[in-house]
Amino acid sequence: MNTLKPLAYGYLRLSPDIDDETVRLVELKLKEHAEALGCEFATYFYEDGSGRFSAWNELLTEVQRADAHHVIVPSLDHLTTHPILRLGLLERAQQDAKVEVHELSDE
Repeated sequence: MNTLKPLAYGYLRLSPDIDDETVRLVELKLKEHAEALGCEFATYFYEDGSGRFSAWNELLTEVQRADAHHVIVPSLDHLTTHPILRLGLLERAQQDAKVEVHELSDE
């Protein structure tokens, strides 16, 4: 009997100075981290540039729809480097979407 694994999603903030190979390596690490958590990796959400949160908002909508509870980021800096804003984003994820945010550095 196969039991379904919980879903995990990846979130990355991209910048113009990051090359495709680096992005691909980070994507692979996010997938590996999901597997190490015992999750099935669903997909990536990409934020384009700083000061934007449309992909984050879409991600939170998706995890609620899918009843998923795991988001993996390369580091919390991918959310934002501003500590107060970051805290607000994490609180919203935990309270509204019931999501646990995992960093690759948590390994």
